[in-house]
Order: sequence, then structure tokens, then C-alpha cells
Amino acid sequence: REENALGDSLALVTGGGFGLGRQLARHLRAAGLEVLICGRRAEHLEAARDDIPGLHAVEADITSAADRDRLFEAVESIDAPLDMLVNNAALSRVHDYSSAFTLEQDRAHAEIETNLTAPIELIRRFLLLRQTRGWGDRPATVANVSTPGALIPLEANPLYVTTKAGFHMFTLTLRAHLR
Repeated sequence: REENALGDSLALVTGGGFGLGRQLARHLRAAGLEVLICGRRAEHLEAARDDIPGLHAVEADITSAADRDRLFEAVESIDAPLDMLVNNAALSRVHDYSSAFTLEQDRAHAEIETNLTAPIELIRRFLLLRQTRGWGDRPATVANVSTPGALIPLEANPLYVTTKAGFHMFTLTLRAHLR
């Protein structure tokens, strides 16, 4: 790998196996960073590794504490400081609170965990790891992927926009904390 202005850095991209996450991983690799992606589907991760040379991948569900532990073990096994966290993983489902399908069982928990609770926990662990490993003086980025729906209600996806709105507020507060 050629040295570049970024130096040796690692970026962690959640939901990196396909779509926007894979494109972000491709861009970061092209910029010279080591990149670790995670996702729930092994076949997507394998396809991403085949597509992007030198990509690291871990099958992990960010809502699982055990999987987050494995993910951070993988981070520490890569010989580069973790300088970027891209919270891209998301879940969006249709919910209609006037329908029996929505009302008859909990369909909210996984979406709230994926879009709000787990990314906040990943940020906490990212910041703690940087502090404990002595990387705190290095430039770092937390990039939280959002949606215009965080600011505009979308009737079909009330939990998605609600969690994204909450995560937007968390991001604004975090920015003030880390300023």
C-alpha cells in the first residue's frame, strides 16, 4: 500500500457489505485507508471483499453486544489506529399503526436498536478505544449517515424517521462535546 496524506489509518464502516456502505468502503480504500466493514450477511461481505482489494470484513450484527465485542477485537487486530467510524448500518420497515400487522407484535425494537442504540454504543467504544490506545491526539472522524427523513416525517416509515431524528440530535450534541 502506498503512503498517502492520511498515513496509516483504519476506518470502520457498518453496513459495509452492499449499497452505500460498500461505496464508502471503496472510496476510503482508494484514499489509502485500511477499511474494516461489518454486516449481518456473510454473502454481502464476501462479495465486497472480492470487489475491493485489501478490504477487511467481519460478520456482525451491531445490535448484539457479543458481535460488537468481536468487531472491536477485529479492529485491534489490524495494525492501524482506528481514526474513522462510519455509522451506516440502518433498518427501515413500513409501520402502519392503524393495521393489525403492526399492532399485533413488537416490530419496533430491532429498528430502534439498529438505528439509534447500537450506533451510539459504537461511538462510545470508538472514543474509549482511541483514548485508551493513545490515539486521542490523532485527527478522527465519526460520520453518521442519516436521511432527509430525520427532518421530514415519512408516514410509511415512522420508526425510521424517528430514530434518525434522534440520532441527528445525538450527533449535534456529540459535535458540541467533542469540539
